[in-house]
Amino acid sequence: MAQEVSIHRNLRHENVVRLFSFFEDSKNVYITLELCARRSLMELHKRRKAVTDPEARYFTMQVCKAVDYLHDKRIIHRDLKLGNLFLNEEMMVKIGDFGLATTVDEGERKKTLCGTPNYIAPEVLEKRGHSFEVDVWAIGCILYTLLFGKPPFETESLKDTYARIKSNHYRIPTDAPPESGALIRWFLAPEPSHRPSIKKAIDHAYFHGFTPRRLPVSCLSMPPKFNMDTSIMQPPIPTPKSTVIGASPQRGSGWQPTSIHNQGHPMASIPEHIPMAHKAHNAAPSTSSTVSLQIHPPRPLSQQSSTANSLGGRIAPSGADFHLGEMHHQVLQLINHKIPERPETIMLSEDEQSPEAVPVFWIAKWVDYSDKYGIGYTLCDNSVGVLFNDNTKLVLDEMGTQLTYTEKNGIELYYNMNDPPQELHKKVTLLNYFRSYMNEHLIKAGQLVQRRDGDEMARLPVLQFWFRTKSAMVLHLTNGTLQINFFHDHIKMVICPLMQAVTFIDQDGAVRTYKLIDLQRNGCSKSQLARLRYASTMIDRLLKQCGTGQGGRVLPLNSNPSFNFNQPSTSNLPGTPMQAQFVPR
Repeated sequence: MAQEVSIHRNLRHENVVRLFSFFEDSKNVYITLELCARRSLMELHKRRKAVTDPEARYFTMQVCKAVDYLHDKRIIHRDLKLGNLFLNEEMMVKIGDFGLATTVDEGERKKTLCGTPNYIAPEVLEKRGHSFEVDVWAIGCILYTLLFGKPPFETESLKDTYARIKSNHYRIPTDAPPESGALIRWFLAPEPSHRPSIKKAIDHAYFHGFTPRRLPVSCLSMPPKFNMDTSIMQPPIPTPKSTVIGASPQRGSGWQPTSIHNQGHPMASIPEHIPMAHKAHNAAPSTSSTVSLQIHPPRPLSQQSSTANSLGGRIAPSGADFHLGEMHHQVLQLINHKIPERPETIMLSEDEQSPEAVPVFWIAKWVDYSDKYGIGYTLCDNSVGVLFNDNTKLVLDEMGTQLTYTEKNGIELYYNMNDPPQELHKKVTLLNYFRSYMNEHLIKAGQLVQRRDGDEMARLPVLQFWFRTKSAMVLHLTNGTLQINFFHDHIKMVICPLMQAVTFIDQDGAVRTYKLIDLQRNGCSKSQLARLRYASTMIDRLLKQCGTGQGGRVLPLNSNPSFNFNQPSTSNLPGTPMQAQFVPR
């Protein structure tokens, strides 16, 4: 600990976590560190698996700059990995955790066996002596993991992983961009002397490619949409994974809700002369301001990767269950386990909660007008979306300036809110009605949302499936998040299969997040377990809908599950429709 503090306390670099102060007593050492509000690349990796090529370049370049700074000070970090690469509010990488860091003299080789298995260099395992090159090796593992979704040498057993590291046995996908493959091979050269210095690596052709200057917070959950706005880009050299067409729309201002107004208002009247617009499947795009792009997605571990077609845009995979299968397995595993029961009055302690797994997005408000048009909703970042009855989707970003329209076949098209194409005017009008209603009746005050660099690249999750029972509103987003709003006590439950976690939001806005494995180990209350059992039934219902290949409202079943504190039951009576609901932020 003394060495960690002595090394860390004097470091000053924009990509290194700042150590502000420290003190100790007879039992502990206390360290005050810079807050990294967006957690780490490990949480991003769990949600996203593989990221896009520009994102990987963005993160890796910042890591390289920080490590170059450390090496100039003759410091080896020795534990570079996704979990030690933190993200601040501005989505900048900050290297932290200097518990294994050391300093070296000229020509000195350390012999200590240390590090994290998936990132350990072969010379460390073989105790040949190591120096700065172990950090270079680790950066190669990091870049590989970001691009391809798993560490290069990862296996089911530690023995096999170490054997692969020693034999330099890994595979780069054949469709990987050549520059990234070449750099990874250089980083992962088995002989330390054959690896580049960080300064040489920074000059590699890979880093000359298209690189965002900032990334939106939404990339923690969804891949960004890139454009050619040079005010937020580094030299915009397109890579094989990203072909960009169009221009950046202008930005404006939006409103952030701060309090509830009145939930008792009826839905605002929508003029009868606004019918649903049905755009032809192969209609030509409008000449209005549009940003249409074709993105070759990263290679996820699952086979739910998106594809692109000749029309431009991004296409969701047909029949994909958006992680519902994973979620169903995780929840069933929990509820079928003999879980210790806790009294309702005794909450799990803060130490037993997992704030790093708090969902990036959830639905803060919704308005149901599906008898005519569709369902409108507001995400927790104040962006607004509508899932129309024809299974098209329209989303307006939090600033109120950029529209994303998703056609029935999954193609995404981007427009300026001030200049949508003629064929979308009616749907934009409906979105504005929904937005006005939620702003007018579900909040009474707000504050301006400030523009942030990178926001124009934000791709937001959209509502994919929804239905209402007698007991709850069930909402499923395309990032895999399932949300269930219980009517009787206004508790909201959000399950994220990628983080393997569940979040409970009470009517006062208090947020508590738990890993499912921790609930299995530490127990939960009777009501929490009942909610999870209910969720299992709802997920099963959603999976049946996925099998049809259709999104949108889930059709009624013969039975309509209701919720109680013992176990889910069924009823043939449909629930009374709720027109709107607000979730405290």
